[in-house]
Amino acid sequence: MKLLNDRIAKIEPPATIKKFLNLTKENKQFEKIEMCFPNSFGFKRNYFIADTGLISQNNCFGCLCCIEKDDANSFDNNGVPIKANNEYLFENISYNLFKGLFIKVGPNPKKFWLYTASDEKNHTTPILANLLYYLSKNINDIAIRCSPNWEISIDTADKKDPREGHLDLAIVNYKERKLIVGEVKSSIINLLRDIKRDQWARYKSSIEKISSICGYKSIFCYFIGGDEFSLYPPADSDRPKIANDRAVEFFEFIKKDDKIFISLEAIRGLKIQKLSTHPNLSWEDCLFKVFYKSNSNLGLISGGVLTRELKLLRCPW
Repeated sequence: MKLLNDRIAKIEPPATIKKFLNLTKENKQFEKIEMCFPNSFGFKRNYFIADTGLISQNNCFGCLCCIEKDDANSFDNNGVPIKANNEYLFENISYNLFKGLFIKVGPNPKKFWLYTASDEKNHTTPILANLLYYLSKNINDIAIRCSPNWEISIDTADKKDPREGHLDLAIVNYKERKLIVGEVKSSIINLLRDIKRDQWARYKSSIEKISSICGYKSIFCYFIGGDEFSLYPPADSDRPKIANDRAVEFFEFIKKDDKIFISLEAIRGLKIQKLSTHPNLSWEDCLFKVFYKSNSNLGLISGGVLTRELKLLRCPW
């Protein structure tokens, strides 16, 4: 099994967000997320060591979680990371990311989208956690809690609903005092399916209150997997036609209560940039530049920043 992430914080139950933020050097312990099983996801049978030469083209979905700078510099025609001088160099893709324009990332983004849309707890969230892990300024300064087994709880009980909340993902940088909390959805379809259970307003106020008490800057957002084209504004002239398009309904929902969202494709795009043209890029800088104390920005996709007027702008890095 390939080790991808060893910064899952151990917390004595109940695992609350306050306990997570108040961990110290003395009481921090960690578990591991391991993803690519031999003969299961990307790696060929009987190999336990990350080596891009051993990645199975049929099984790899191009998430880039296991790729470091010297491992690969491009995608092959199937969207598998390789070392090659071809038209899908990470460097070339990077120059076109986040420019305020529609972009299709790599030769076969649907492979990544289909996988992230297939299982919210076991695929979408762990992939997101691992990508953010490698997008951290210093992995020794961070800790993570996430699905499928390490959700974190938050006290949102009131007279209308006595249940506590459960957060899909939380990543913290203890040195910079920055926290990102994510409600993860495998696709736009699954997000809209859960509208009646939306807890945004209750979660947001509790997260902001607790993080402020503990001395942290925080961002709370939706992370959305699946087909990223669905997350472009419907009026975008380059946006392909999509069967059963739900974009109008999605943007009506996301504009309420100061919601914000980030696509998993955008997070993978940040990883592509870190592997090529932006080696010092981090979630601590990029995501806080776009969203922290900003009421004007609605979302981040691989084409750029979406404003609340559904204008697609170049990202500030």
